[in-house]
Amino acid sequence: MVELLRLLDHAETRLHVRAERAMLHALQGHCNSPIAGHCTTTLDGQLSLIGMVFTREGGKFAYAHEWDAPTRPDELGGYVAAVLARKGARNIIAGIPH
Repeated sequence: MVELLRLLDHAETRLHVRAERAMLHALQGHCNSPIAGHCTTTLDGQLSLIGMVFTREGGKFAYAHEWDAPTRPDELGGYVAAVLARKGARNIIAGIPH
């Protein structure tokens, strides 16, 4: 079964998901937190992660877009979360009931 599942694995997608999940984990959101993360690989091979946190109405948000080496998805996710936090993301998340 493990061998069959390995056939479904896509290494680049796994890196993207790791960066996005690291960002989500570091932000410590909850089920109702409007948090968006999207990671891609640039033409020169870098990971590119866009992160956003919104109020429920969408009138206020924090935005970050950063890049890092493909060997550092966890660090990229943590860094994007830190940038978002400096831009008020934690206050936005704290203001949303859960």
